[in-house]
Amino acid sequence: MTASRIALVTGATQGLGRALVEGLAAHMAAHDLVLLTGRDQERVHGAAAAVAADRATARVEGRVLDVRDADAIAEASTPSTPSSASGAKRSTMAAPSRRASAPG
Repeated sequence: MTASRIALVTGATQGLGRALVEGLAAHMAAHDLVLLTGRDQERVHGAAAAVAADRATARVEGRVLDVRDADAIAEASTPSTPSSASGAKRSTMAAPSRRASAPG
């Protein structure tokens, strides 16, 4: 059996993030996990339930995550389930950091 993979998608309750979760969930294996994350608990759980009920092959879980919170990032990147704690390969997808630039 191949090691389980975990894909963490930020900003995934709508738009491109949601589409990415749907694609990953449909094409990853049943023992893989797609973590759908966002800042609003209701939207996160609603979106995760909708994706999981649609055509998902992989497991889909919703997690509240604000990428501006360093402690939340550290917590999200720590495996919390027995299957992922046993050497699972993690694939993290996040937006690159943005630097404010001066106008002009």
